[in-house]
Amino acid sequence: MIKLFQNNLQKVILLITVILIVTALVTFLSTRKSTTINQDSNKSKTIIIYCSHPQEMYYNGNNVTDIAEEIFNKLKNEYINVCLLEVPTSTPRNNGFEISREMLKKKVENFNEVILLDIHIDYPVFQKNQKPLVKNSEQGINIVVSEKNKSFKENRKFADRLLNEIDNLDKKNTTKIILNNADIFNQDLSNNALLINIGTGNTSMEDVKTYVDKLVIALKKITVINYLTGSFNLC
Repeated sequence: MIKLFQNNLQKVILLITVILIVTALVTFLSTRKSTTINQDSNKSKTIIIYCSHPQEMYYNGNNVTDIAEEIFNKLKNEYINVCLLEVPTSTPRNNGFEISREMLKKKVENFNEVILLDIHIDYPVFQKNQKPLVKNSEQGINIVVSEKNKSFKENRKFADRLLNEIDNLDKKNTTKIILNNADIFNQDLSNNALLINIGTGNTSMEDVKTYVDKLVIALKKITVINYLTGSFNLC
């Protein structure tokens, strides 16, 4: 009787072990398949960082292209698909948007699959060897949205989403959206295109670093939400 009980107990234990192993295997395969699908669906989406006015400088000599490169590197380190489009520093200011537009058209096959971030420094902007009168500015990030193009509504939604994420990180509330009805800024190319001013030429590098970090965190959060739910097509 005892031997029969022991045999039955061994069979039950074996059955439970098999069930646990099968359940774990199914869960592993399901998770792996889900991850692969998410990675594949996100593979072609890219954030493009560029500067239509690459000659813009802060009072201490740091160039806007240095800031764009820093944003690029930080996003890349967060495993976000990102591309740095380098507009020549010799580009005349008056032709900056035209030249960056042509470069974007050559680089991008499908503008529905990208987000365009044109990085700038707001006025006063300094040129090489020019000395400022004031060395600090309270202005943070300005997100400029063109009203003068077909993609305005979608770009405004994107700007609102980005502003909300930055505001959650910025107790001083130094970020704002500026609507512009005079220029296009190449924002007609994509439904996710913005011009972003990182402070002014008077802004300290300490503050610029803070603004860059907040921008990167906000972009990462929006990208992660899109990656998990697919509810907001960033790029």
